Amino acid sequence: MDNIKKYLKNVGITQKEFAERIGLSRPTLDTYIEMFESGQVIPKERYNIIFKRLFSVQDFSAKEFERNLQQIENLLNRDQKYGTSDLSPEAADYVSLIVRNMTKDFKTDDWNKDVYTFINILISNYHENEIFLHLVEYFIYLNNIREIEDIKESQKSYFANMFKTFHDLLEKPDSYDEADYQAFLNRCIEIKTQKKNKRDERNNNLKERIQMMVAEYEKKGIDLNEEEIIEEIKKQLVQENLNVGGI
Repeated sequence: MDNIKKYLKNVGITQKEFAERIGLSRPTLDTYIEMFESGQVIPKERYNIIFKRLFSVQDFSAKEFERNLQQIENLLNRDQKYGTSDLSPEAADYVSLIVRNMTKDFKTDDWNKDVYTFINILISNYHENEIFLHLVEYFIYLNNIREIEDIKESQKSYFANMFKTFHDLLEKPDSYDEADYQAFLNRCIEIKTQKKNKRDERNNNLKERIQMMVAEYEKKGIDLNEEEIIEEIKKQLVQENLNVGGI
């Protein structure tokens, strides 16, 4: 479409209204219109998708255009509600699906908090621990979400061992090797110790940081209360995150 502003006028929507409904300022809308009309890719993925959906077909009636715009508006409002506006559209969709399924489960009488604790552990660790990722991929292929022809050579040993383990559990749920169970307990203790050491290190670092900050303020004749200390630490952490991001 080579004249979006004229098209908007034809379907009865002002540029100001359109900008507001899709969450853009007027200058940004003008920029995106110019880019889209000249065949450029709009840098923000969700708006590239929005413009393609609304303006790739030129013979939408005013009613059809309004229906499509309303659907887009609903998705944008959803993303704002869940705080996912800065995510990719695919990631935002996953957040929405997960929240919907979690909410549905929480409404039952037998929802299990350990399931959600495990999900948090999985999300927090799958980047660093390949076992978590292989476990996920095992169930992805097992449930035909991906085709088994796409299984990689490096995945075969994991999948074979996982299948044997789960199959044996189903066939003989009460059978186990005492040595294996003892190894499991030892690993539990090892992980618990690692977590404690990490927590102690973090607490000591934070304590030292607070002491240094309080001392600096005392040199200036200022005694911080607990709320002020917390706020000051927050400000420092935000600034450090900005610096890491290159801002």
